[in-house]
Amino acid sequence: MEIVESLFEDSNDCYELVVYCVCGAQGPAAKTEDEATLKWNSRLKTKK
Repeated sequence: MEIVESLFEDSNDCYELVVYCVCGAQGPAAKTEDEATLKWNSRLKTKK
């Protein structure tokens, strides 16, 4: 897992932080690393 800055169209040309996983999954955008981690950890998980 890595937290990176990413530019989003809906953020008024501002960079926000996003969690990226080695599997290619991406979490929701956040303003802080703590918020990005919290959003990543609370995302919906599906059963296989």
